[in-house]
Amino acid sequence: MKVYLDLVIITNFLLDYCLIIYTGIINHQIIKYYRIILASLYAVGGFVLFLIPVKIIFVILRIIYSFGIILIAFKNTSFKQYCQNLIIFYFLNYVIAGILVSYEFSLLNNGITLLYKERTTWYLLIISFLFANIFTYVYKIVTDNSKGNILVKVKFSLLNEEYEVYGFTDTGNLTYSANDYLPVVFINKALVPVTINETLLQLHGIKYTYIITNTINGQSRLLGFKPQSFYVVKKKKYYEKEVYLVLVDESIFRGEKFAVILHPQILN
Repeated sequence: MKVYLDLVIITNFLLDYCLIIYTGIINHQIIKYYRIILASLYAVGGFVLFLIPVKIIFVILRIIYSFGIILIAFKNTSFKQYCQNLIIFYFLNYVIAGILVSYEFSLLNNGITLLYKERTTWYLLIISFLFANIFTYVYKIVTDNSKGNILVKVKFSLLNEEYEVYGFTDTGNLTYSANDYLPVVFINKALVPVTINETLLQLHGIKYTYIITNTINGQSRLLGFKPQSFYVVKKKKYYEKEVYLVLVDESIFRGEKFAVILHPQILN
């Protein structure tokens, strides 16, 4: 039987890409496509492990190798999150392997040999590849909208003062800082009794940057700065988040029960 190396690489790249994408959207990870592509290429490189004749060594090294796939694909903020990504990735691998076998793909030694001359093979791979991207887009919209009506208690510290207020999860707030790509949280400036400017931030050694936001009238350039601490409160537990704060006009919050506009990503 002939094995076409180029086809093996292409098909496995598409499969790995889809599996990594599915893992990210199930666990609400930030999808950065350059990281997904790098992780997929790294996964394809794992083919060299199939040259190992001892099965137990092959299995152990294959598991260890997969740890690197998740590390490359997602910026894991905690060990728990990393383990969740890894478990979902393994689960999806077994599910997809079962689908492939059900389409009369034959198992050979340690790997899966695809029947490249069968049209079904390519239909399945192409549809799965397209579905991964479509599902990513639809899933993010649905989940973001479902979070839109949630009021969440937040606690943050700024200039040695602590604030504990309610925040509104705005699905339209997709603003990130340009340099370190952190989510931006908008605060009612009426909460802060002092005027925040570059001089004050430099005096207290607070990191700051300028945030570009899109408005009806175009783009605005606003001063963003890091709080001493920022927590999301869920069931009396405090979850620390790394964000930038931007003070905005209090008229936006008039008549509302919240004083903070949250980025949906920080609820993950």
